[in-house]
Amino acid sequence: MRVRTSEAAAGTWQRPGRLRPLGACDGRGRRTSWLDGLIPDEYLPDVDAIDLDKLWRDGRRLILTDLDNTLVPWNDPEVPVHLQRWIGRARERGFDICIVSNNHGPRVAAFAEQTGLPFIAGARKPSPHGFLAALRRFDCTAREGVMVGDQIFTDIRGGKRAGLYTILVVPIHPREFWGTKVVRQVERVALRTLARRGLLIPPPRRTPDPAKSRGDGLDGCGSPAGEAHSQRERSHEV
Repeated sequence: MRVRTSEAAAGTWQRPGRLRPLGACDGRGRRTSWLDGLIPDEYLPDVDAIDLDKLWRDGRRLILTDLDNTLVPWNDPEVPVHLQRWIGRARERGFDICIVSNNHGPRVAAFAEQTGLPFIAGARKPSPHGFLAALRRFDCTAREGVMVGDQIFTDIRGGKRAGLYTILVVPIHPREFWGTKVVRQVERVALRTLARRGLLIPPPRRTPDPAKSRGDGLDGCGSPAGEAHSQRERSHEV
């Protein structure tokens, strides 16, 4: 683990002002939208679908990841074999991995102990401070970091505020904290809007839970099903 000896800036993030109104222009005269901050660079079915080799070639060295419904179901204490293997592959490739979760400390610490992963609990995403603390811990710049998560309003929005490359994954299971369920209703609308503007949606999970089938083109957590694709070049279209 590399540790920064100075508290100098770890990334390129600067404290944002108020969000621009819908249809406003940025400093270069390009039209922007509040939706721009919700567009992931990639949208994939799960962490196993992440192309680790491509991330490494692109200069990424640190994977920050949400915990609940990104790595395992909400509050699930078990570490499945496929996740252990994914962590092993990422480490073997050379990545550092750190959990950045809004969940409380004991829950995150207990899971982290099983996996041997460092963590930041109570991160208050989408605040960028938890992400920046992780970058400082590993002596990485924002350009070297990746944020992986299942929620656009916390993981993706927060990761983009911190200047990170962002990867959205389909939630693992519909069982969630009640507050998250409320946010999912808004997220469902936002994802449909982003899909109409070019966001390509991943196919269902490789090992889908029958309880999640809804028969309406969405999984049980309200995410559209379709083809995975990088979104970096499409962000200006929103």
